[in-house]
Amino acid sequence: MCPVLRGGANGNVGPLPDAQKCRDLARAICPAPTARVLLLRRLFRWLWGGDVSRAVRVLARQRPQAADPAAVDTLTTYLEARAEWIPNYRLRRRQRRFIGNGLGEKANDRIVARRQKRKGMQWSVETSDALAALRTLLLNDGWDGYWQQRRPLYLEAA
Repeated sequence: MCPVLRGGANGNVGPLPDAQKCRDLARAICPAPTARVLLLRRLFRWLWGGDVSRAVRVLARQRPQAADPAAVDTLTTYLEARAEWIPNYRLRRRQRRFIGNGLGEKANDRIVARRQKRKGMQWSVETSDALAALRTLLLNDGWDGYWQQRRPLYLEAA
């Protein structure tokens, strides 16, 4: 899974839970479609409100009858590791603060992905970060200012 990065409840950026991963693990927990749908409804109700602890309690109650108790543990660990970054989607929607990744994905595509996905290319984290910084300078007209005056480009969120 490649986590998507977005702003979390406390302003940090981190991976949010992948709904498909939740569905896949729910399939291992509840192979029967009806039971799986009920489990996912309960989980997503609490996750939509940003309440990971209640979602984890739902999983704990499901554990005794789970077809695969290890899947319950895996999903519990997965959600707890991301709890800090799971916002209250319900409240954000009421406040019209929608969460979407269209602009972020397009920026990533323009800044990094097109360049790095060419045939035969390999990148380390360090060189990937350096390339992203240089491409950001170039695309935001900060290239000359940086190289001539060693003045960093300060970007503001819209």
